[in-house]
Amino acid sequence: MWETQVQGFASAPAARAWTIEVMAELARGAAVRPDWRALALQVARACPPNDGKCLADAAWSWLRGRLIYLRDPPHAELVADPSFTVAAGGGDCDDLAVAVAALLLALGLRAGYVPGVLLSSGTPHILTAVDLGGRWYPCDLAGAYLAPGQWPPTFRADAVLPLA
Repeated sequence: MWETQVQGFASAPAARAWTIEVMAELARGAAVRPDWRALALQVARACPPNDGKCLADAAWSWLRGRLIYLRDPPHAELVADPSFTVAAGGGDCDDLAVAVAALLLALGLRAGYVPGVLLSSGTPHILTAVDLGGRWYPCDLAGAYLAPGQWPPTFRADAVLPLA
């Protein structure tokens, strides 16, 4: 399935929790597929062995050069498979976060989601974080286009939901 629409929940928190679980399943599933493992090998060629920071930067750069942010249609919450997001050339913050997480996981790095970040416009946002040496760093393609290690003002490392 290329995308899932979130609907029919009695509360926003229930919808948000379900969305995050769908996002986690999409990222974990993609990370072990042959196409994403091949992409990880391609991205990793530029890095020394076991250099997590280089791998995270390379993943962010590869995706950043190919994907743009585009909001979901009004009154819809769509979550796309990362292969669809890459093939289509972008998506909303959920879609971009899934693509980043999938590639980080395929590269052998720990990733997680950070929900509830507020952009300067007051818009709710979700982003991906990467664990480098036991410390979480935001890795965001939407919002302010933050490369690994750059911090949005409302980012809290204790808010990361790891993809175990």
